[in-house]
Amino acid sequence: MAGLTPPVPVALRREVLASLAGALALGLLIATFWADAAAGARRFGLLMALAALWIWRRLPEHAPHHRWGWANQVTAARGWLLLLWLAWGWDAPVLGWGSVVLGTVFLLADGLDGALARRQRTASPFGARFDLEVDALFVLVASLLLLRAGSVGAWILLGALLRYGYLAAGYRWRALRAPLPPSRRRAICGVMHAALLTAGSAPILPVGLVQAMLLLGLLLVGASFLIDVRAQLARPSRTVLS
Repeated sequence: MAGLTPPVPVALRREVLASLAGALALGLLIATFWADAAAGARRFGLLMALAALWIWRRLPEHAPHHRWGWANQVTAARGWLLLLWLAWGWDAPVLGWGSVVLGTVFLLADGLDGALARRQRTASPFGARFDLEVDALFVLVASLLLLRAGSVGAWILLGALLRYGYLAAGYRWRALRAPLPPSRRRAICGVMHAALLTAGSAPILPVGLVQAMLLLGLLLVGASFLIDVRAQLARPSRTVLS
């Protein structure tokens, strides 16, 4: 019957659980080398639980594929890396070359998952959404740590909250729930925003320059969101929810 959620294959469930278990074990292992291991482990465990809940609820959208696939493994690895960065960087968000390297690796791996999905023919609505949310998570984590390090003010969070505000607005305006068409402008603005957030962690840059760079990134991604929202709401089929 139409509208029924497709069952998730057992093999797919096992691969997802293995990925989650591996990330959790790695996080707990890293915790043993941290100053406040217990607090970091608790934060990482909570973040992993939230991530697992989101993945489990969305997993039926990976149909008709019966395997997790390398593309989702790469996306998941990028996500687990962000959760580790947030969990153990929260109390001591010292920015430096390590954060720059981490952000650079994250950005370089951004296109790898999509290429693998196309090559192995494992693309799915789940994979596309998973990749999008991990990208949004990077912006949120980088912004939070820059804020806690004292590099910028709370305005840096505006760029991080654009994605989640857009999702929330979709509950009010149905037009915003419609899939967005591919856009080179949107991709370029998103990459530039993430790259500027990464560069903002470099210890050799003066605070004034860092703030100017991050403001530029915020303006670029904010303008891109406004263009998309205006286009979505201008559709003739727009319906306001009650």
